[in-house]
Amino acid sequence: MFSKKSFSTQEIIDGLQKGKAVEEITTYLYRRFRPIVRQVIPIEYHSDADDVLQNSLISLLRHIQNGRFNDEGNATLETYFYTIARNHWLKIVRTNQRREAREQLFSLEIPTQDNVTPHEKTTGEEEDTSALAIFNLLGPMCRKIIILFHLEKKTVEEIAKMMEMTAVNVRVKKHRCMQKLSSLVHEL
Repeated sequence: MFSKKSFSTQEIIDGLQKGKAVEEITTYLYRRFRPIVRQVIPIEYHSDADDVLQNSLISLLRHIQNGRFNDEGNATLETYFYTIARNHWLKIVRTNQRREAREQLFSLEIPTQDNVTPHEKTTGEEEDTSALAIFNLLGPMCRKIIILFHLEKKTVEEIAKMMEMTAVNVRVKKHRCMQKLSSLVHEL
């Protein structure tokens, strides 16, 4: 079978939308855009480059097949792909940052005191007014809901599904937990 070495942007669009030479076009785009992904991702993270390339290429192919990209727009195919790859990479970075923040938060060994307010501590003992200490005064369910909502940016519906609750219950619980956190902060 004849394998074409290069394709014009219009040939790529036509081929993908009509379902012709999809494998050849995909192989061509993979070779063509691999160096672009290497530019997007810092050298120390090049192990993630192939994942970003594949996910970005799949997104690009879907955008072309669905008509979201055409060569009459302002962006060239390279610029469009670069933007997709950069967004995929930034999503990975944000996810890793949230995971690291969560791991750091839970790696600190501060005993929880679910039923003790800061004012009920014995006298002579210095009060720990750090944010983490105050946060740990909340119950485990409150901590989990707040972390999922604010750090991991989960929706109320996603949290409800994860915690096997209704969305209304999660909203009410989140509101109460935030009120409790606020009152703990104001008590200090």
